Amino acid sequence: MFGKDELVVKSNSLVEAKMKFTANEYKLITYLTGKIKKDDRKFRTFEISIQELNKYCFGITGTKTYAYMKNQYSYALAQKNIIIKKNTGNLIYNWFTVIDTTSKGTISVCFSPELNDFLLNTKENFTSYRISNILNLDTFYKIRIYEILKQYEKLGKREISLIDLRFMVGIEKNQYDRYRDFKKRILDPSIKSINENTDINASFEEQKMGRNTKSIKFYIVSQKTIYTSKELIEVKEKIEHVINENVSTDILEKTIKKYDLKKEDIYYYLDNWNSFNYKDKENPVGFLLKCIINKTPIPVRQQGNFKPEQSYNFEQRIYDDEFFESLYDNFKT
Repeated sequence: MFGKDELVVKSNSLVEAKMKFTANEYKLITYLTGKIKKDDRKFRTFEISIQELNKYCFGITGTKTYAYMKNQYSYALAQKNIIIKKNTGNLIYNWFTVIDTTSKGTISVCFSPELNDFLLNTKENFTSYRISNILNLDTFYKIRIYEILKQYEKLGKREISLIDLRFMVGIEKNQYDRYRDFKKRILDPSIKSINENTDINASFEEQKMGRNTKSIKFYIVSQKTIYTSKELIEVKEKIEHVINENVSTDILEKTIKKYDLKKEDIYYYLDNWNSFNYKDKENPVGFLLKCIINKTPIPVRQQGNFKPEQSYNFEQRIYDDEFFESLYDNFKT
């Protein structure tokens, strides 16, 4: 049975591979990937109802059923491949070893065993998302850019050279060779569609060398953030610069939303960060966020004894691991 909320899990190497499909071909592949169970040790043969797949995945109804799937997808998928970059050179794989269309109105497929390392036992270096996020993306390029951005969602940003980005989305050398055409035809509509139809919000900036665009810097956050993606990443980067500690984009966003923290308040505490005795704190990021949440007064050091003039000496308070872990507890689902 088709499920719009099936989880798709694939290795990052596969996300960054070169491939070229139509949107519907790639939705079919993604749909099949979502049928792989986390405890599978080898690929199973899947038998899929063509009518169900057409209706829920492709939005095709009426006469375009078995014959359409057989002619339009089966032969094409059997011939197309994946190119994965390695230090020793490119590796080429096929998606499937079996594609069998029957007279029962179903299609039977089995992934190629060469893809074991990319689709099975993906406990590290993998990307995951719900299949519902790609169903309304109407081009292959949009789906691929969504995957590429989803891979770096937790980090909140990603810079990709234009050459590598073209490789990942399957753009050939003679296609959109001028950047302005690539931006107009691929980047702009992809970002717009991703923001409107998926669980992430993204924006980008061109990184230039002279007059030429050499790379694209993407900003990525979960949907419905109170900041634009770029603003959230700016706050994250400022915290990391001042405190010299990594910050989880997801936790930062959720903390900001939960406590309605204002950008100017965060910057106010960062600008006065050196007034705090923070160096012995095991979780300085948690200490900062708690200070902002609690509106802790900025210490004012008196001449001579360097004691804060507040009625309580919060510098002596203990901020251990539980201090920041309490933030995480609030966001468990």
